[in-house]
Amino acid sequence: MVNQWHVIAGAPSSGKTTIIKELGLLGYNIVDEAARILISSKLKNGISIEEMRKDDKSLQREIMDLRLRLEGDAPSDQLAFFDTAIPDNLAYYKLCGLNTAELEEFSKGRYGRIFLLEPLPLEKDGIRIEDELKQKELYNTILDIYSIIGYKPIMVPSMPVKERVSFILRHINNDM
Repeated sequence: MVNQWHVIAGAPSSGKTTIIKELGLLGYNIVDEAARILISSKLKNGISIEEMRKDDKSLQREIMDLRLRLEGDAPSDQLAFFDTAIPDNLAYYKLCGLNTAELEEFSKGRYGRIFLLEPLPLEKDGIRIEDELKQKELYNTILDIYSIIGYKPIMVPSMPVKERVSFILRHINNDM
């Protein structure tokens, strides 16, 4: 049996959070995206996106610290779906010039299946600041990071949410 932690990965605006919410409604254990949690919290405390992004390296380190805590709290013996994982955060690390080697090694064998969502048309939501060019760059970097670490992401095409969820669950059920 493969590891029970599965990752919904992808660039900004690819539908990760929507898929995670749907899996949660179906009763699956889910772990929310660290970046969204941290940035939402900072916005509620009056810190603007622009202020956060002034020191992108510090922001990325904070996001990684939260990601590590979230994963540390997740039950390792139960099926769970993660809205991104350490390798997704490493893509951001890489793009802002931070060292990824130690965390790449730490991520090997940590997850079961990696579901890489095809990007959808970019939507701004008050947290995302990326443009289409950055979205594509992040998508390619995320794919590269997972591949470097030794994962073979399952590409999830653009289709309605319920079809994407069924596609993911079919792959999971084939592993059991």
